[in-house]
Amino acid sequence: MLRTELELAEACVALIGGTPGLSAQEQQLVGDACPSPDKPLVERLRQCIRSGEDPLGDAFQALRSPEKRRSSGAVYTPEPIVSAMVAWLSRQASPARVVDPGAGSGRFILAA
Repeated sequence: MLRTELELAEACVALIGGTPGLSAQEQQLVGDACPSPDKPLVERLRQCIRSGEDPLGDAFQALRSPEKRRSSGAVYTPEPIVSAMVAWLSRQASPARVVDPGAGSGRFILAA
C-alpha cells in the first residue's frame, strides 16, 4: 500500500486532516517531498484502523529495518502477542485505567 516513509508520512497527515500542530521538522518531512495519497487509499487505511488493524505500524515495519527501528526505540509487538497479553491482563483484573508508556502506533491501548 505505502512504498516509502514519505508516502507513510503523507498518509498520516491526510488521515489527521492536515499539518496544523506539526513541528517544523515534521512539516518539512511531509512538505512537497511526495504527492498526497489518493482518497481511496486514505479511506482504505481509515477502514483498516477502524476495524482494529494497524496499517500504519505495519507499513512502518515493512519500510524500516528492525535494526534501524530499535536504534530509535521503535519496537513493534506482533498482534498475536498483543492479543495474548491483553487477554491475560483481562483475566487478572478490570483496571480503571490502562497506560501504555511506549504507545507507538497504539496497538496495546487499542486492544485494551
